Amino acid sequence: MREGGQVIVHISAPATIQKIDPDIRRTARQGAIEKPYRNTRATIPTWGTENFERLSSGLNQHVGRCAEARKAPLTEPQRSCQPDQPECLSAPPCPGGQRFPPFQRWSDERVDPKLSLIIPFHDVELFLADCLNSVASQEFEDCEVLLIDDGSTDGSREIAEDYAGKDARFQLVRQDNRGPGAARNRGAEQARGQYIAFVDADDMVTADAYVRLVGALEESGSDIACGGVQRFDSVRRWPSPLHEGVFDEPLRGTHITRRTALLKDRTVWNKVYRHSFWRRRGLAYPEHPYEDGLVAVSSHVLADAVDLLSGTVYFWRQRDKGPLSITQRTLDLGNLDGRMKQVRTVSAFLRDRDTNLKDAYDLAALQHDVLILLMTVPHLAPVHRGRILSFAQEFSARASGDVLRELDQDHREIYSLLWNRQTKDLLHLLERRRPEAML
Repeated sequence: MREGGQVIVHISAPATIQKIDPDIRRTARQGAIEKPYRNTRATIPTWGTENFERLSSGLNQHVGRCAEARKAPLTEPQRSCQPDQPECLSAPPCPGGQRFPPFQRWSDERVDPKLSLIIPFHDVELFLADCLNSVASQEFEDCEVLLIDDGSTDGSREIAEDYAGKDARFQLVRQDNRGPGAARNRGAEQARGQYIAFVDADDMVTADAYVRLVGALEESGSDIACGGVQRFDSVRRWPSPLHEGVFDEPLRGTHITRRTALLKDRTVWNKVYRHSFWRRRGLAYPEHPYEDGLVAVSSHVLADAVDLLSGTVYFWRQRDKGPLSITQRTLDLGNLDGRMKQVRTVSAFLRDRDTNLKDAYDLAALQHDVLILLMTVPHLAPVHRGRILSFAQEFSARASGDVLRELDQDHREIYSLLWNRQTKDLLHLLERRRPEAML
């Protein structure tokens, strides 16, 4: 195919052709071929129709033999294509006398990317393009982007297909709708990168996010690098209340036992994980709403060291159009169950490992997650209120005396009414509060 004054050779080969003759790489750097190891096409000078047909035929015949070789049982090395095959050397010299370098052999081993980005999505056609644009524009280019279609029924899949078709780093994986936890697990299983990161399909990342996060891990050898978060809608941006004070100063090689403020960092998408650490610790997402809290906290505890980056790396959307996100659907009964399950499991995980961390988490939960649950009670049907009130009473009763003494006056008033079963006064106090303000 011709483009301008050049001929574009579309090579019938797999999308990953990184392991090719080093002379081709050198020629590429000299400008005769444009990034043959990044794209499935090569740009060469126009040599005329006859020479073009000879070159195209030679390349395709060679690639065809390699494809057949890969289908054969992997026994001895001699099954690879040989560079002295006549078709492989049939490419004509260019006008300057330089011969187009032959492909020496195709390798079954792929060159793995440095970073795997995992983006699960389900019915987010209003926001997906914004997310993928921010990922495609990353300054960090050595990555694969795994788009996990969790059974979308709107136009999300077509948007993902478009990006996968025009950028070789993007790969589309389809599955039946099982929820974000299962979709993230599917992506982590297929990821090939030395590092892995997760992005929610309605959010965005800063242009330098992965240059900074991966760069920190390369320098420090830590297991996790994480950075600051801003919330945004169609009008404005503001600091994430959940992450307040966590990333005010940069730190390398710290740990949650030394910096308990990291218990507030209960999100997975403002981070990059060392993949070997993820596998070694057997990390996986539960398959229920609010599945990421346990993974975020447990990974902080199980890591040997964690890097904190000051400044924003991630933009967390608060939807002001279209369907609400899981986090924003505060009155959804399934989401309420998921939030209660997250609080129980995280507290139990910490109880078995570090009582000081458990106390710090229980305090954070009483000030945030449990409080959000209580704020929903005035807006629920009476038949559902009892479950939330019982959970809050049970959880707060199990908190240590030190935790309860650290509650401020405002929170102490709420929990005092709860413990004394003054439900009418409690509902009157809570109905003036909006859980959305806590998100």
